[in-house]
Amino acid sequence: MHTLVKIIALLLIIAIAAGYYYTAKISKDIAEREKFIALATAHALSSPTTVRRFVDVFPDSRHGVHLHPARWQARVLIHGRYDLLAIFLIQTPSRGSTELKFGQPALTLSELIQLDADGIGFGVDKTWPLADDAWPRLMNANGDLSVLAIDVVRDKPYPSGDLYWSTILGGVKHTVP
Repeated sequence: MHTLVKIIALLLIIAIAAGYYYTAKISKDIAEREKFIALATAHALSSPTTVRRFVDVFPDSRHGVHLHPARWQARVLIHGRYDLLAIFLIQTPSRGSTELKFGQPALTLSELIQLDADGIGFGVDKTWPLADDAWPRLMNANGDLSVLAIDVVRDKPYPSGDLYWSTILGGVKHTVP
């Protein structure tokens, strides 16, 4: 019986040590993630990057940084009915450098067809995954969707579009320096 107590005590000590190890590892992972997000935000918005150009053209856009894979995601609601999603891959710095590079985004445009009064329920009528040449055309046209050769409805926003924007899209509206 005495040996059983020793074994249980040893297992308990191992379990506690493992708990401390994983808690420390999670804390380190969170700290690294926060550091990466701060670095990405600083580089994306304070220098002439593709992300900064997107923010300049769409100042009401919402943004998020993801780690795996490293990417910057931006969304904007246009004319109260079009949801434009831009995903910019981030090239992480080489050893000894803190400079991040943002690639040309993959763009997807969706047209909403319905919104519930609470802004939570929604439907998508059409989705256009846009070709690589859409990015420069859209930026040169200052965000005018008509350059994408789609019939744009400009004067019929959904009544609860703002609620959809804050509830579904969420994200952070960064202050541009």
